[in-house]
Amino acid sequence: MHADFSLPRTSWVALLSITHRYEIPNVHEQATYEIFHNSSKEYKSDPKLVQLLISVVEKYDVSRAHLFPWLVALVGREKPLKEDEIAHFSALTMSRIAHAREDCARRARSESSKFDPNDVQNIVRKIWRITEKMLDEIVADSDSNSDSDSDPS
Repeated sequence: MHADFSLPRTSWVALLSITHRYEIPNVHEQATYEIFHNSSKEYKSDPKLVQLLISVVEKYDVSRAHLFPWLVALVGREKPLKEDEIAHFSALTMSRIAHAREDCARRARSESSKFDPNDVQNIVRKIWRITEKMLDEIVADSDSNSDSDSDPS
C-alpha cells in the first residue's frame, strides 16, 4: 500500500474481516499491520483498545503475539481494573488477565529485591502461550510492511 493511504481503524477491521472470509493473504497481512501498528502509538493499558485487539485476534486468525505489548501493559498496570473496563472481555480473557496479574503480584510480594518488569513479559508469554518465534515473526512482518510503506513504487 502507498505511504499516503490511510483508513480509520474501524475500516481496517472491516477490511480484515473481508480478507479473512475470502482468504486474501496479502491484504490480510496489511490490514493486520495497520490495525496493530497504528494502535502501538496509543495508550497500551487502555482496556477498551485491548478488548478490540483481542477480538481481532480471536475472530480473524491473527497471531496472539500481536497482542503482546498491550497484554504486558495491562497485566503490569499498578491500578486495578475497573468494572466498566472489564465488562466486554470474555470469561477466558478475564481469567487469563486475572491469573497473570495475580502471578505478578505474588512474585512482587515474594521477592526481596525489586520486581523485574521482564517477569511481566514472561508471565504473559506463559499464560497466552506466546513464543519467542511468534514474536520474531511479528517483528519480521512489521519490518517488511514498514519497508513497503516507504517504497515509492
